[in-house]
Amino acid sequence: MLNYLQEKLIFKSEQLPKNHKFNFNIRFKEVFLKAKDGAKLHGVHFQQDDSKGIILYFHGNARNIDYWGIWGEQLSSTYKYDVVLMDYRGYGKSKGERSYTQMLEDSLVFYNYCCQFFTEDKIILFGRSLGGAFASYTSLHTKSEKLILESTFTTLEEVAKTKFWFLPTSLLLKYPFQNERNMPLINSETFIIHGSDDPLVKYELAQKLYHLSNSKSKELKAIEGAVHNDLRNFEGYHKYLDQIL
Repeated sequence: MLNYLQEKLIFKSEQLPKNHKFNFNIRFKEVFLKAKDGAKLHGVHFQQDDSKGIILYFHGNARNIDYWGIWGEQLSSTYKYDVVLMDYRGYGKSKGERSYTQMLEDSLVFYNYCCQFFTEDKIILFGRSLGGAFASYTSLHTKSEKLILESTFTTLEEVAKTKFWFLPTSLLLKYPFQNERNMPLINSETFIIHGSDDPLVKYELAQKLYHLSNSKSKELKAIEGAVHNDLRNFEGYHKYLDQIL
C-alpha cells in the first residue's frame, strides 16, 4: 500500500490522448523519442529564428506539457532561446513503466536530442521542483553551459520527512532523487532560485545545495515572500532570470 501511495504522491501526473492538439502561440513541434527500454517519450520543442541557444526544461511533479508548455513558450519568446520540455513517463503522451534509474536516463535522451541543434556550450538545463533532480542528473553527465534549479530539494527523502516523519522513509522510498550527490560533481555555472517562505521544500535545502556545489560560478537567489508555487508572481524572480538568460 505504501509503495502504491508514494507513486500517487510523487507523480501527480495527468495523461493526454494521442490525438490531443496543443494550442501554443509560437512555432513549435511535437517530439517523440524512444528510451533505452523502448518506451515512447513525448516532448515539445519551441523554436526561435536566430536562437541564442536551447533551454531543456524539466517541469514539476504535477500536470503535463499542456500546462507547463505555456511557461516554456514564455521563456522562449522572452529570451529568444529554443525551449524543449519533456513529459516524464505516465505524463501527457509519454508512455513506459516507471523506474527510478530509467526515468533519470530518459532526461539524457532529450539532452541528446538538443545536441542535434546546438553545441553543448549553448545548452541550458532548467529544473523546477522535482524537475531539479532530472536537471542535476543531466548536468552531471554532460557539459551543458548552465544549470538553473528552482524550488528543488537536496533529496526527496528530506521533503518526505517533513510530511511523513512517522514513517521509515529511507527504507520505503523507491524514488530517492538525490540532488545532493550530484552537486559536488557539477562544473557548470549554477543558479539556485528558491522562495524564502517555501513550506514544502524549505529554503534551508536550497542553502545546502549551494554549499554542496563545487562550481566555480554559483549563485543562490532567495525570492522574498515566495512559497513553492508562486515565484512567477514576483518581479524579483523575473529580474533574476533576466540576469541569467
